[in-house]
Amino acid sequence: MTMKTAIYNGKLITPAEVLENKVLVLENDRIIDILAEDVIDLGQYDEKIDAHGRYVCPGFIDTHSDKIEQIIQPRPTSVMDFEMGLKEIERQLINQGITTIYHSISLYQDDYFGASELRYKKNVLKLAELINNIHERHHLIHHRLHLRIEIDNLEAFDIVSKMLREKTVHEISFMDHTPGQGQYRNIETYRKTITAYHGETVTTLGFEGVLEHHKNKRTLSFEQLHELAELARANGIPAASHDDDTAAKLQVNKELGVAISEFPI
Repeated sequence: MTMKTAIYNGKLITPAEVLENKVLVLENDRIIDILAEDVIDLGQYDEKIDAHGRYVCPGFIDTHSDKIEQIIQPRPTSVMDFEMGLKEIERQLINQGITTIYHSISLYQDDYFGASELRYKKNVLKLAELINNIHERHHLIHHRLHLRIEIDNLEAFDIVSKMLREKTVHEISFMDHTPGQGQYRNIETYRKTITAYHGETVTTLGFEGVLEHHKNKRTLSFEQLHELAELARANGIPAASHDDDTAAKLQVNKELGVAISEFPI
């Protein structure tokens, strides 16, 4: 059944300008025309929506948000129901014009940046399944999963490979938070950051011990990262790099098969 809708008395935001005294015409869920208000007969439409002078614009897509961690774990000892967390974040985001959210969940090997329930394997998989299933029930916005892979998490290779094949992840990014490069080229900045997170490992090793750990740690190989990027590409899933700080690093990531440079510095 075809249903035509007219949205009138609004300010229409287009890529080039803001249009006033225009009517946005939809057929079912597609925009089909923009017409002048003074020549249109609103009576011919199945649904008429008065925008009351407000802006009418496409929904925003947030491709990297950590907000869900704060919603699900508002305090260190309090973990909320995951679906209730998604419903709560929907109510907040829809009022900001965000209609698609990529929940950025990290697969860390350690707790230098603080412990989070959502960074444990079982909960990453649980949230991924929930995000994929929630669209079969009532929802206000679209949810997507952006899986952030810390390259020293060797276990991540098998986890991410499986999720890519099953298409339970919608974007991946390769992250390297090793001090001395990237976001933490300045060692003092790294010290202040991990101290603020109060990670248990930091307390145990001390800062010098943390630096020594990073000097000797193992990371996923170029071949493994390339395989993940190729697997993502084969399944129509974008792959990103993170905190690129040199042209040389951009070139390496391009060779990996990465198409997006996220937060370049």
